[in-house]
Amino acid sequence: GSEGCRDSSISRSKGSSAGSLQCDGWRSCSLSDITYTTDIECNGYNSCGSTSIKTSNGDLYCDGSHSCAGLNVASSDLNKKNPSDRTSIYVGGSYGMYSGTVSAERVYGYGWISLRDTTINSAGQGSMTIEALGYQSTMDTTIICESGDICLLKCASGACDSTTNYVCLDGATCNLNPKQCLTRSGGKFKGISCPTISTNITTNARLDEFDVIDEIDNELDMELFGDIDFVDNDHNHGNIMNNVLLF
Repeated sequence: GSEGCRDSSISRSKGSSAGSLQCDGWRSCSLSDITYTTDIECNGYNSCGSTSIKTSNGDLYCDGSHSCAGLNVASSDLNKKNPSDRTSIYVGGSYGMYSGTVSAERVYGYGWISLRDTTINSAGQGSMTIEALGYQSTMDTTIICESGDICLLKCASGACDSTTNYVCLDGATCNLNPKQCLTRSGGKFKGISCPTISTNITTNARLDEFDVIDEIDNELDMELFGDIDFVDNDHNHGNIMNNVLLF
């Protein structure tokens, strides 16, 4: 229910018979510490807001509106030999992972503006696939492919646009679907909007450039969302920041 497990410690150890963790109510698992070994489902509005999550052998689902807003995912399951065993992130809610920071091998944005203003980094994991499927799902999103990594961004019609920044650092291999978008940076191909592509970028140059972009985006976001209270302002956890460790 609403705030049912708010500010709690929730765990499932290996060998436990418990199923997936379902956070369905409004802020139901917000401000909590979660250690889980199967799927975690954040279905309610801001249901996993300001939550610290550790998960292995399961996937993360952010299906509620603003359910994982401000998510910070530092994936530590990258050493698993079989990529299919690695954790995937599915974002179906509008603003589901708004203004998040993600390092994961597979990220799927199904909902309208589901990955808006999110930074997604391949983080030296070897490969990364981002599927932008919902309308404007990657608006103002920055996708960074690190040196030595192979990355694929799939853009459905209207999912990507010129505000989607696809940053290919020096030594990275960046692929696009449709591949014709590689030569149409910020343009269109057969009705599909293409991201803005930056290639052969050095780390320092990329940080300087996108720090400025983030500052501008944050100012605009404050104008748009400054009055929205995602989590309790009087709580020491701060505002909409989650910490998620996937292992």
